[in-house]
Amino acid sequence: MNKSVFIILVNWNNTKYTIDAIREVKKQTYANCRIIVVDNNSNTKPDKEILKIESKATIIQTGENLGYSGGNNRGMEYALRQQADFILFMNSDVFLDPKMIGNLVKAMDKDKNLGAVGPRIYYYQDKKKIWFIEGPINWIKGTTHSLHQGEKDKGRFKRPIATDRLAGTAMLIRSEILEKIGGFDETYFMFLEDVDLSVRIRKEGYMLKTIPQAILWHNESTTTGGKDSKKTIYYYTRNKLYFMRKNANFFFFMTSFLYEVYFCLRRTLSHSMKRKIQFYTIRAMVYGFVDFFKGNMGRTNRTF
Repeated sequence: MNKSVFIILVNWNNTKYTIDAIREVKKQTYANCRIIVVDNNSNTKPDKEILKIESKATIIQTGENLGYSGGNNRGMEYALRQQADFILFMNSDVFLDPKMIGNLVKAMDKDKNLGAVGPRIYYYQDKKKIWFIEGPINWIKGTTHSLHQGEKDKGRFKRPIATDRLAGTAMLIRSEILEKIGGFDETYFMFLEDVDLSVRIRKEGYMLKTIPQAILWHNESTTTGGKDSKKTIYYYTRNKLYFMRKNANFFFFMTSFLYEVYFCLRRTLSHSMKRKIQFYTIRAMVYGFVDFFKGNMGRTNRTF
C-alpha cells in the first residue's frame, strides 16, 4: 500500500487560491493523499466552497489567526493523530506538476537519510525561471537566499540537491521526525519558521534535498503584499534576530545583528540619496528591532 500523504493548506481570506490548490492536488498521480484545510478565522468561512470541490477534505477552524506556523501546526497535529506517513506543508498560491507528490515520496522511500524534501520551484509568471532550488544559510550575516533564483532553467539540475533549508512553499516531512521535534515554532508567526524547522531537522542528523523531478510553480506573496510590504519587512527583521539568537552561537548572533544594523542604515541612506525616503520601510525595520529586544513575538498588533 502506498504511504499516506496528508497535505496541509492554511487559509486566511484567500479561499480562491486554496480551492485552486485543492484542484491541483486532485490532479496528482499519487493516489494516497488527504487534504487538510486549516482556516485561520477568515472573514467568510470557506467550508461550503471547499467541500463542494473536495467532499473528503478535512476543515479545521482555528477561531483566530494563528499565522502560517500556528495554522500548519494545527493541521499537523490532526495528521499525526491520523497516523500519516508523510506531511506536506504547502502554500495555496501554487500550481503542481501532476507527478510532484509521487516524485517526492519516491525520493524519501529511496533514501532513509532524508528527513524532508521539496520540489524544484519556478515562478508562475515565468514558467522556466527558477524561484527556489537550493537555500544556503550565511551564519555570519544571518541571511539565507535562494541560489539560482531568477535564472532560466537550462536543464542542468538532474540529481537531488542537498540544501541547508527548504522553502515553506512546499516541504514533505517524515511524520516520525515531526513527532520527535515538533512542528513550526509559533514564536515567528510568519516568515523564517520554515528555515528554523529545516535547521532543527538537520540537527537530528537528517538531510534536506530538493528533488528536481518534482516541479511546482509559485505565484508568490498573494497574502502578504510582497517582499517590500511593511508587514514583510517588520517580520523579517524581527524574526531574523530571533532565529539567530535561537540557532546560532553568540559570535554569529552578534555579527548578524551588526549586519542587520548596517543593512538598515544603508537602506535609509540609499533612499535619502534618491530623495525617496520611504519612512514606512524604516519604521517597520525599527519596530522589528524594538519588538525583538522587548520580547514582543508572535502576531504583532502594530499598524505601522
